Amino acid sequence: MITAKSYNRNYTVQGFKRESTQSLENEKVSLTKKQVSDLLKNLDPINTLTPTLRKLLEASLMLGTISSKILAQHLHCKPSIIREQFHSILILLTKKKKVV
Repeated sequence: MITAKSYNRNYTVQGFKRESTQSLENEKVSLTKKQVSDLLKNLDPINTLTPTLRKLLEASLMLGTISSKILAQHLHCKPSIIREQFHSILILLTKKKKVV
């Protein structure tokens, strides 16, 4: 007997269970990455942010947090560096708004 659950694509065939949630999660992440990159293009159209700062913003939006500890674990650096980079982002984006 084959049963399927549409919300996480579990398939059971005579006691053998195979989960394809990993591929589904990868699809969601890649979609989120595209949405984040589009958002960053709108936020910073003239690329005032460095690639490192852009990477931090992408990670922050994808993980849905601004916690320096969580982002430091994700990006493999110290929390103090994350705080400094957020400060740099704030300065760069507020300068850009004053000029424009």
